[in-house]
Amino acid sequence: ALLLESGQDALLARLHLMRAAQDTIELQSYIFAEDDAGFLVLDELIAAARRGVRVRVLLDQLFSVDDVRLLAWLARAHVNFEMRLYNPTFGEARTQPIEFVAGIVCCFFRFNQRMHNKLFLVDGRVGITGGRNYQNRYYDWDASFNYRDRDVLIAGPEVRRMRESFEHFWVHRKSIPIAALRDVQPYVDAQSSPPESRTAPRLGRAVQMLDLSAQADNADLIERRLARRALAVGRVDFLSDVPNKPFEPDAAERDLIRELEQLLRGARERVILQTPYLVISRSARRVFRDLQERESPPRIVVSTNSLAATDA
Repeated sequence: ALLLESGQDALLARLHLMRAAQDTIELQSYIFAEDDAGFLVLDELIAAARRGVRVRVLLDQLFSVDDVRLLAWLARAHVNFEMRLYNPTFGEARTQPIEFVAGIVCCFFRFNQRMHNKLFLVDGRVGITGGRNYQNRYYDWDASFNYRDRDVLIAGPEVRRMRESFEHFWVHRKSIPIAALRDVQPYVDAQSSPPESRTAPRLGRAVQMLDLSAQADNADLIERRLARRALAVGRVDFLSDVPNKPFEPDAAERDLIRELEQLLRGARERVILQTPYLVISRSARRVFRDLQERESPPRIVVSTNSLAATDA
């Protein structure tokens, strides 16, 4: 297990792993922006596909790539590259302002069924999960606003369970191939050329990108900066929600809730919870009260954003 605390290390690890991939890459994200970090990752994914790696990308539709010409080009970029969007509003890649309002008014719960899961998997052997999406501000590249965030890189058998979670979302009926989206399909049929929507990075960023690219190929640097910091750990459990997220939880979601509750109730010494979104349900409050009423209660430590530190 390797904690990726800095944005630059998190991007470096992804870049190195994409170039090392031999068989498969799976990427799942809530946000995938059309900025320097997003295009850097996208270019590496296409390059991996062209050298024979099967690449699958699953993005939530609302805050990800919405350039329909770019999506049309990606739909036929290479036979090894596939992209799907989760729960597209009215079957389209781009949600216009009036459609956003209409989605809230007509069918809020269905419209608001978003996919916040974040996975990056290589060859079924190495996985990254955590808080980072694909946007400059998650990798310390934004000029005005950067998140303090964290990922964990796992190498070991539990990556199989991470891949199973990805597969559940990938085959779900709400995950739509980009070529089937109503506003993308006409451009796919027209066989249009690659879009010119990308703006060149400013000079300082271009130098950073070249430097990062060179670092990703430097085995000694990767060993020193990342691999040596990895921790040999015991059992690791990966827990994930399910793609349908219904208003009334189904059996799989109830199993997840039960598993989390058992983890909390099994605590003997300490529980550490760190989250930007601290919303504690009635049943969760009951669990925490029960813990505190024990003769020797575990110490509960909660770290969350202040109102000054979050945009939500």
